Amino acid sequence: MERIAFLESLSSAFGVSGAEGEVMAILDGQLKKKFAGTRDRLGNRVYTKAGGSESPSILLAAHADEIGFTVQAVHARGYLSFLPVGSWNPLCAVGMPVRVKGKKGLVEGVIGSVPPHHQPKGGGGAVPEWQDLWIDLGARDAQEVRDVFGVRPGDMIVPAVTFRSLADGRTLMGKAWDDRIGCAVMAEALLRLESGKRGHPNSICAVATVQEEVGSRGAMAVADRIEADAALILEGAPADDFPSAADWQAQARMGRGVQIRSYDPSMIASPGLRDFLVGLAEKERIPWQVAVRRSGGTDGGALHKAGQGVPTVVLAVPVRYAHNAVGYIDLGDYEACLRLVCAACRQLSGQVLEAILD
Repeated sequence: MERIAFLESLSSAFGVSGAEGEVMAILDGQLKKKFAGTRDRLGNRVYTKAGGSESPSILLAAHADEIGFTVQAVHARGYLSFLPVGSWNPLCAVGMPVRVKGKKGLVEGVIGSVPPHHQPKGGGGAVPEWQDLWIDLGARDAQEVRDVFGVRPGDMIVPAVTFRSLADGRTLMGKAWDDRIGCAVMAEALLRLESGKRGHPNSICAVATVQEEVGSRGAMAVADRIEADAALILEGAPADDFPSAADWQAQARMGRGVQIRSYDPSMIASPGLRDFLVGLAEKERIPWQVAVRRSGGTDGGALHKAGQGVPTVVLAVPVRYAHNAVGYIDLGDYEACLRLVCAACRQLSGQVLEAILD
């Protein structure tokens, strides 16, 4: 696997919640030949890898979907009204280049709004409502939208972003790092464990879920079907090292290593598993940072409640400008997350798991 090319393919893939097929095809291309892979009726992908023992079973989970938009209606003059899919700030959408996936393929467009010249005095700084925005494909009327461009209500939309490696060589710019970076960690961890000589004392179940951004719907469909003894949720966490943040507030600094999340409103991390991961990161000299989140949630919220309960921790790569059209990740953070996942899989034997959860 050539890492940068793989990350580019995942970041650039079209994969709004409910339309993750392109992302799943990329993951299948890397994993399906080496690992037993299945697809459920909602679209989740499950890959399994045997270890030295059938138990304990370790679940790795990452969601394949991204936030985006969907066409709500077509105006007589050819404009599209649209709705957000997932959590957006409308200010981030104004002027955004987009791609609409119609029945004839991808169509380029832009999110338009009334320019300040035509707004009431002082209106230029107001936060727009979604109904005040539209998408312009350059069409002359609704018939052209339908017959020439092949676009109709219900079609999905993503930001049109060009993947780039920035000047420092460590920072990658792209869309959908939440959570394509988690998908990449999951896939590369499986491949690294497969090729390594040390093996691992457990069975691994890796799940690429769908529709996390609209309420962890894919995770709910697999939660009770996969009887895991512990779970690692692999995420792209919103970086909080923006200029106005005090140093003591930042818990997801880009370039400072893997985030080990202790709490968010959807899940309280297993204290024993969290402490094991912190100790393992220190032992392996992997840069890490612990987070206690005021808001947000992950697939861990659904997965940790499955069956009799699953000890779960979120491991995340900080993403600067998450839930925006474009974001940054640091390759050092990616490597730190990958190393910790692989180390955990190699050391989480039944005996170790029983001790840390006692």
